[in-house]
Amino acid sequence: NSTLTNAGTGSNLTLEGTVECDASIMDGEKLLYGAAGCISGVKNPIDLAHLLLQKQGEGKLSLGRIPPSVLVGKGAVQWASKHGLNMSEQHDLITESSLSTYRSHKRKLEMHSNRNSKKRSKKEATTNGSKQFSGSESDENSSVDSTSTSVDTEGMVAKDLCRSPAPSTQSAIQDTVGAVAMDCHGNLAAGVSSGGISLKQPGRIGPAATYGAGCWAHNWKSDNQPGVAIATSGSGEQLMYTSLAKECARCLQNQEDAIKGMLSGIKDKFLDSEFLEKEDEKFAGVIALRQEKQDASDNVELLWGHTTDSMCIAYVTSSQLKPKVFSYIKVMLKRGIGD
Repeated sequence: NSTLTNAGTGSNLTLEGTVECDASIMDGEKLLYGAAGCISGVKNPIDLAHLLLQKQGEGKLSLGRIPPSVLVGKGAVQWASKHGLNMSEQHDLITESSLSTYRSHKRKLEMHSNRNSKKRSKKEATTNGSKQFSGSESDENSSVDSTSTSVDTEGMVAKDLCRSPAPSTQSAIQDTVGAVAMDCHGNLAAGVSSGGISLKQPGRIGPAATYGAGCWAHNWKSDNQPGVAIATSGSGEQLMYTSLAKECARCLQNQEDAIKGMLSGIKDKFLDSEFLEKEDEKFAGVIALRQEKQDASDNVELLWGHTTDSMCIAYVTSSQLKPKVFSYIKVMLKRGIGD
């Protein structure tokens, strides 16, 4: 319900200025997963994901039908309303801050579109002039060149929004709210919720509603397979291509040293992934719990890592009166001449 986060109320707005949220949750004991995508009108999308998970645990539906694990769009909203979840009007989810961010980003997009249109017009004029003199350039080639210019410019828009947003909106571009938890019985769970990237195409499903990308949880099984709970954030398509939550979980389970496991997950499975070879910049943040023994009183480690410029983390235990909150900022050191 906090308007400071990109989840539920205050989420980033789509290209059309609407709210569409994604959320998912995974139970490490039963290994069940529930997710909701492109949700407009549900006050807390994570509640919908959680209810989907719970309903799966109740067994099959009438006539042997399998209960859904993932619901999206209008059907998901209808299901949520039918099952008594808190609903909300679209305008109640939009805040002054999210609307201001949307307008700022929309202006940048329109400026790029106008520049692109002018470039195409100049190119077409030049091409037509060349044809009058040489007649050597085909209409087909001209069309391909023009389309190529358009695609490049659209890429520039996305990169510009990520590289140089206004200070007040920098954190609201592609962040996700994630949580990992362990109860008194040693059971693990993980969940994520997000409004998605600013100016996203309506109907786009992000990692917060994609199995293996946004969150993962698996209880302790043996001394050779520790329990893990993972939540991720970052560039959505990159997280989905690499199934980062699931892959990081495997690395943490397979490595004796938890820190080495986290490093392997981020470096080997993300930064060096063959699926991201053509990406110039790779953005991800990961938070994890690793449970060494089944007994909840035994060693449990909280780990995190990120390739983004910053990452905010908070944690609380049953013995703490209030959570501890801190932020990590990546500092780029520049060497001067003669250093």
